[in-house]
Amino acid sequence: KPTEGSVGAKQDPRSFQLILEYIKALPTGQETDFILVSCTGSGIEPTRREQVLKAKRAGEDSLRRSGLGYTIIRPGPLMEEPGGQRALIFDQGNRISQGISCADVADICVKALHDSTARNKSFDVCYEYVAEQGKELYEL
Repeated sequence: KPTEGSVGAKQDPRSFQLILEYIKALPTGQETDFILVSCTGSGIEPTRREQVLKAKRAGEDSLRRSGLGYTIIRPGPLMEEPGGQRALIFDQGNRISQGISCADVADICVKALHDSTARNKSFDVCYEYVAEQGKELYEL
């Protein structure tokens, strides 16, 4: 059901509205101003997938139009395990299917804040695919 917004207007809690005025007031430079950890859509229940992806696209588009320097990171399904143990794949185009640790995502966020080449970029990230034992591909 709609809830009262900050100015008394009805607001649907499922809608995504990014409040950027406070961030825009900060001095800006060559580095990223805002990191958005979004999602690839992997691991979402099929019944909710379209709703989640619609909200994701709206949030990402809002950030792109904001005028802030941004980096949008779309990790594969998050896993609770130590980071820095496996190779990472960076890609675009919703082709990510492997998981990634929360620690590795956090590390990518911190690095993106201080790397000017990450400014105004969007990318998917996951662990490199490793075949299960006995199911490796062989070259003939």
